[in-house]
Order: sequence, then C-alpha cells, then structure tokens
Amino acid sequence: MQKRKCLRLFKSRPSNYFLTPITLLVTVISKAQSGSAGISAAANEVKSYFEVGTTLVYAIGAIVGLVGAVKV
Repeated sequence: MQKRKCLRLFKSRPSNYFLTPITLLVTVISKAQSGSAGISAAANEVKSYFEVGTTLVYAIGAIVGLVGAVKV
C-alpha cells in the first residue's frame, strides 16, 4: 500500500516570503477605501442605462404583442 502525499500549501520558497506581505498590504489598502464613492459610481452607471433599458423593454413588449396578435 502506497502512502498518499499530502498537499503542502506553504512550502518554504522565496516567493512566499515576498507574496505574503504584498497580499496583506493589498488587503489593508482595499479595506481602507470608502464605500460611498463606489456606490455613487454604480448609481450613476445605472441611471445612464435606464433610458436604454426602457427602450429595450418597450421593444420586447411590442414583439410579444405582435406574436400574441398573430396567434389570435
């Protein structure tokens, strides 16, 4: 019977000594940002697509209405 090899996630490599502090730094910076700026940007994008979405819904409604009229 063969022994199974364990998956070692944290092998002693020089790249791990570099990536761990960088990962922690990026995490701290990303959590320090304000959420209100992102929410405002998302709200502005939704507002810009609202008119296009309304037109698209009207077009889909027209097609469904025509298909329904043809079936009757």
